[in-house]
Amino acid sequence: MTQDPRQPAACAVLRLLAYALLQNNQPGSALQLLTTLGHLDRLDVRSRAMKALAQLRTGAPADALATLQEGTDKGEEMPLFNLIRAQAHMKLSQATLARAAMQRYVATRGHVPTPPPTS
Repeated sequence: MTQDPRQPAACAVLRLLAYALLQNNQPGSALQLLTTLGHLDRLDVRSRAMKALAQLRTGAPADALATLQEGTDKGEEMPLFNLIRAQAHMKLSQATLARAAMQRYVATRGHVPTPPPTS
């Protein structure tokens, strides 16, 4: 099956719309768009962070942690992951894990996101 040459541009539009929805307090709608990107295998490191944040804001902290773990398992990492992890752990009443995640965030903020390894 050949890929539609318009797909990368369409995915960029979906990312932008998801970002705008998150900024306008509509995490449920943003999550739908980001889930679609995931089904298209087009979640990059920033999109994965947005998806986890949308999950957190819709009241699903465990799902947010799972999304971030998927990224980590794929070799993706960025300081924002740790900030979102800290918030998710606090929602789950896991203060020790939240503190550790926040400490990792403070230690790594300012670093450039690590892209996944190419195969």
